[in-house]
Amino acid sequence: MLQRARWIAGVGFGLVVWGIALLPGVSAQTGQLPSEGIDKLEKAFTRDQQDAVKKMFRGELDPAGQDEAIDNAAKWYSYQVTWNKFQNQPTAMHELLKRFDKDVVLDAQRYKGTNDKFIQKFTKQMIVRLKEVLLNDTPIARVNGADLLERLASIGQEETADALLEILNDPKQNGGVKLHAVQGLQKLFELNAIKDKARETKCILALLKLLDDKPPVTAETPLTEVDGYRWFRCKVVKALGASRYPGVLLEGKLGGRTAQALLRVLNNDGIVPYPLIDEQFEAAVGVASLKPQLTKGYQPDYAAEQLGRFVVELASQYQTDMKKDSRPWKVYSAHLQDALEAMKADAGKAENKDAAAYVNAVANQCMPVFKVIDAGKDALMAQDKLRAWLDSNPAKNTTVYAGLEDSKVKPFQRQETELKEKPADTTDK
Repeated sequence: MLQRARWIAGVGFGLVVWGIALLPGVSAQTGQLPSEGIDKLEKAFTRDQQDAVKKMFRGELDPAGQDEAIDNAAKWYSYQVTWNKFQNQPTAMHELLKRFDKDVVLDAQRYKGTNDKFIQKFTKQMIVRLKEVLLNDTPIARVNGADLLERLASIGQEETADALLEILNDPKQNGGVKLHAVQGLQKLFELNAIKDKARETKCILALLKLLDDKPPVTAETPLTEVDGYRWFRCKVVKALGASRYPGVLLEGKLGGRTAQALLRVLNNDGIVPYPLIDEQFEAAVGVASLKPQLTKGYQPDYAAEQLGRFVVELASQYQTDMKKDSRPWKVYSAHLQDALEAMKADAGKAENKDAAAYVNAVANQCMPVFKVIDAGKDALMAQDKLRAWLDSNPAKNTTVYAGLEDSKVKPFQRQETELKEKPADTTDK
């Protein structure tokens, strides 16, 4: 468990280093907002306005004629992440974000249906003010501004997608900011909040571009930094899995190959730095979450075979790691069982009934492996049986998408070596 804890700590440290220190920043807004002084906003956002905003959140007051109060509220919640008194005190920023959840997110969700007009206006102004924060020259202010935008996305406001997309497409924003943008899109996808198909396509394509980017990793790169890249990429994988589309059209053609991209992560097909089992697990769940009926020509039987072979590899690693218990194997098993059951149901809605039958068969063949993992028992026999069945019963289709020969993925590649870790001293203190 200590090894696992140290790995998680290393990932967190690596993400901070990678996200804030290594990537270029933005230099446009300096210092605390508003530029005319905090005291002016404190005076402008009067007690009466604060009470009015609370009532509007609860659907007790019509937002018509309340534009000034709404904008001052947006400034209040957005600008505070630039204030020194919150940045310089331990836990102060964490408490500030928790208060945003309590004041904004919870009430927006609790009174949904009665406060819709107000939430639309408030979201619009929050986006305006958070864009100002995202131009701040203090990295931590930008990261926390993006955090607020992610939390705003969690209430299902579609318009936040455009602001999140701008972050992903901005080469000057650091990785910490982009992490929150990725997670914000994931939340919108999970809520099925993006109704505009063109907007949805742009978001998916931006995530695919992020996944395709190859970071400057060499044999000399410290492992903590490498794991920071992996951590970020894992979030992109989860967001793409939540998007539901196996592929998206661009100018009438298949321009975004979500299923193929996730399968490449699953099989370690040209991925740099190579993925660890945690990330491959998320890719497997993501592939199983895609809806075949949303993309014409998607062949779920091919994907199901790759998932089955990943379950063989999962069992193999579980077998090696049984005594160390450095990964949450039973958690992986439970989530994969749920994901494969959902995949079976979704495949049954598609036109290709032969493919649906194969998906169903693969899912059923995987269950004995999950049972032994759940019981903490030896998985050698179960994994051998699954491998033999897959070898004898390959998918009829040999590509991810019909008619596209370049939509194949290489067989699962196990990485035997790790990049050099720096600093090298990992002894327990």
